Amino acid sequence: MRLSNLVSESAMDRADCAVMVNTYDPLRTSLWRMSVEAPDVFTAFLSVHRAMDGGTLKRHRHFLCFVPFGSLKMRFAGLWNVEGVSDRPAEMFDRDLRFRRLHKEWNGPRASDYCHKQKHETRRYFDVTPSPYLDDLTGTIEIDWPDQPRTYIRSLTDYDPAIRAKETRWWP
Repeated sequence: MRLSNLVSESAMDRADCAVMVNTYDPLRTSLWRMSVEAPDVFTAFLSVHRAMDGGTLKRHRHFLCFVPFGSLKMRFAGLWNVEGVSDRPAEMFDRDLRFRRLHKEWNGPRASDYCHKQKHETRRYFDVTPSPYLDDLTGTIEIDWPDQPRTYIRSLTDYDPAIRAKETRWWP
């Protein structure tokens, strides 16, 4: 099933976009979400960006997903990473119940397979399977400057070409 069949470009342009933020809080075992209404996906992303950069959310790890209202299927559109989820050995992830709970929320692969850091590199790479509905959207996203407050997706392999072309304007 192609990504474009699940979320059309027209749906992305409507004023009924929301942003869902799954937050891994090291001090709690609970997850919470935040929604932002905006005229388009990019404006919604910037709204959450400002909220995260304000200080209250800087200390946590964030997974960002744009969700059109009225749709039960989520389209993976972005990842926000502040501290980096690969700042501990991979074998520790499966033993961290809080991380496993977040991981289960995404219906992804095992946490130890989910993220890793390439040796001798200044970038971190995350192998992702965002949703069981997006079988063709498995690949690798590349994060520049992972230890900085502002990190963006640089590339996503196996992305639907029409969606990639549209989002190139947002994340060049």
